[in-house]
Amino acid sequence: MLHTAKRRWNEAGSAPPPSSFNWFYQHPTCSFTFPIPSGGVMSMINNALITGGAFNQTIDRRVYPQTQKSKIYWNLRVIAFLDQMVPLGAMDHLKESVAHTAFHNSGERYDPPKCHPNTRVAVRDKTEKWALRADPDTSHASILWLSGAAGAGKSAIAQTLAEDFYARGLLIASFFFGRSDSTRNHARSLVATIVYQLYSLLPPPEQTRILAVIDRDPLIFTKSLFAQFEAFIINPLRPLFENGFWASGSAPRLVIIDGLDECLDLGMQRNVLLMLSASVRQFHAPFIFLLSSRPEHDIKTMFSSPDFLPIHTRLFLDDTYLPDRDIELYLRDHFEECRNTHPFRQMIPPDWPSDNILKKLVLKSSGQFIYASVVAKYVKSSRHRPHHRLDVVLNLRPASKDLPFSELDALYTHIFSSVDDIERVLNILSFCIMCINGGLQLKILHASLVDYLVDSARSREYCIKASKRYTDCVVFNVKIFRFAQRT
Repeated sequence: MLHTAKRRWNEAGSAPPPSSFNWFYQHPTCSFTFPIPSGGVMSMINNALITGGAFNQTIDRRVYPQTQKSKIYWNLRVIAFLDQMVPLGAMDHLKESVAHTAFHNSGERYDPPKCHPNTRVAVRDKTEKWALRADPDTSHASILWLSGAAGAGKSAIAQTLAEDFYARGLLIASFFFGRSDSTRNHARSLVATIVYQLYSLLPPPEQTRILAVIDRDPLIFTKSLFAQFEAFIINPLRPLFENGFWASGSAPRLVIIDGLDECLDLGMQRNVLLMLSASVRQFHAPFIFLLSSRPEHDIKTMFSSPDFLPIHTRLFLDDTYLPDRDIELYLRDHFEECRNTHPFRQMIPPDWPSDNILKKLVLKSSGQFIYASVVAKYVKSSRHRPHHRLDVVLNLRPASKDLPFSELDALYTHIFSSVDDIERVLNILSFCIMCINGGLQLKILHASLVDYLVDSARSREYCIKASKRYTDCVVFNVKIFRFAQRT
């Protein structure tokens, strides 16, 4: 719809009669002018619904009395409002439904975590070979589940792979969930975000078919993920599936979905997995999906179901991939950068930090990159002396206002806040802490978690106070002893 409007009046002269106030409206097929009654624009409106279009008032340019000026002012305010009511096109609807913060290269995710050079080499090699269908052991799998504990480096690996495949023209789309971002802590925008990125890779006929879906059904984005996926991707692209558009090894096929466990709706997590399963099993789409998440119960159960077992492969980030070696390299490089480029580099001891300190930091990391990342970020602050900051990390110096592990504490606090029976969990953890050298089979995987739990300033309501827990443990054991005597 095309709208034009001109407002013209003279610098001098008396106000024209009301009948000379006209509206001019132009449509692609017709245009017309009609007078405005003396009551102004609003007097024309009676039980009317305006659903689109832009209307403007054409008047003579003269000096009016104050009452006339008031009417003109409010008429023009209405016109300005109507100008904003131009109907949205299909692409506009698509853009409004996209979570642009979830792109791997979104400006909102500036400087996201990614793999440090020469680290995670084995993991990256395995994921790349899977994506390129170069590994006979995993070439059957259309889905790769990258799993690991919180802070293991899943997002960094997904980000690095996304950047690499995007640069090579092999990435279809990416979606990075984030629990603290309201635009990407749900899956309602998942399909739209994938479609928007896929759109630019398609020939014009398929682009037209995708936009036609919105024209036919403007409420398509309110429907289920399955319905959206079928309407936007499967049906419009079926001719490309059949003519071998994706048969070439140079065609983009990879979709990366990171942090599914950070989608707050557990039911929606399940729906995402069902959508991916349908893409492979029901629609035989030529896409491959890398999905990363913590091994949460519901997600793990889905991947263990008969529907998923034949179509996916797993990569669990554990000690098999020698994370300690990578973490030590990561820390050494960052400390060397401090010695060479930091504003206070002249004050840093030449042998800082010692090998013993490095080993202690690696041990505290427990194979999880998040601890090392938090330490490196804290120590490298350009406003402070790095060796003093490292002393704070090692509890050799009191902390200032900014605490070194605030980011890590936020992660632990979030995890504990989602536990159903928190008191029972804390009782179990306290027993593990008190018997930490007792040869228990049950152990805490993150050494940094112990530091968090015993420090009330960090863990607050989740703090495990040793004196109270020791007392509770003694009382509990006495009860067991008395019960055993009676039986």
